[in-house]
Amino acid sequence: MSEAALLRRVIDNLPELMARVRNVEVRECNGSSICGYAFDCSKAPADGDLWQFDSQSGIWGHVTPAVAILGADQLTISGGVIALTSTALIVFVTVDTEGAAANDDLDTINGGAVGQILILAEANSARDVTVKDGTGNMNTAGDFAMSDAADTMVLYSPDGASWRELSRSNNA
Repeated sequence: MSEAALLRRVIDNLPELMARVRNVEVRECNGSSICGYAFDCSKAPADGDLWQFDSQSGIWGHVTPAVAILGADQLTISGGVIALTSTALIVFVTVDTEGAAANDDLDTINGGAVGQILILAEANSARDVTVKDGTGNMNTAGDFAMSDAADTMVLYSPDGASWRELSRSNNA
């Protein structure tokens, strides 16, 4: 097949390809079209913006991601509980003990989202956090006492309400 014939085939099948690909990163908008399809430039594009092709209307429109990819929180245990404030898909959390106590138990994590991944580390090597198994909404491979700020535990939430262990690393 010649280059011209291949290009013609791609152009002829562009609506189907667009419907399959659906997202594109736009660096600038001339207010008219992408590959001959209407483009809604009502929001000025910026690097990293996502635009989606709607195959039913034939128009490209701006997409606001449902969640950020990576977030970070520094949380303090209160009554065995921490409450996530980040809605990111992957969250790194440093956890401190209640009242700067020498040690504390973590048995419940509130504020999760379906499919969210949580990387836990303790905030201060002088204050030990123990992640409790089978208590609150935690399902881990046994209690995990983090005794060093380099210790980590990775959890995920299958339902936005409970947490399951994926891995742990005792780096003390």
